[in-house]
Amino acid sequence: MKSWIGIVIGMVMLAACGGPAQEQAQNENDKFKDLKEQIMASHDIAMAEMTTLSKLKKELKANWDTQEDTTTYHTMYIELQKPHDGMMTWMREFENVDEKDWTDAEKKAYLEEELVKVKRLEDQTLAVIQRTRTVLGK
Repeated sequence: MKSWIGIVIGMVMLAACGGPAQEQAQNENDKFKDLKEQIMASHDIAMAEMTTLSKLKKELKANWDTQEDTTTYHTMYIELQKPHDGMMTWMREFENVDEKDWTDAEKKAYLEEELVKVKRLEDQTLAVIQRTRTVLGK
């Protein structure tokens, strides 16, 4: 019984000693949580449409020889590739600020810039899908 009391007291002491350090580490991780979540939300919306981009490209390619205005179909085909390429580049270049030795101001500025970039990609993706569907008469 005494050994259990000793273990419990030891655990309480360890938790008390590690508390502020753990809390500070948690606060550091959560400092930019909202920005990171906004970035990932835009990323997820755009990525969810990558299959749609591919399907629309196939549909354009299958139908462009039967169209009087093949230039529009070819142009839309090229335009559908741009959001995909942009997203792949963005993902490759995106840096995890938690792994960087940057100041909080630098981290915040970087994340805000990345939010603008990924939001632009999201908007570009959705817009080109809408334009292509209009061309295809959908």
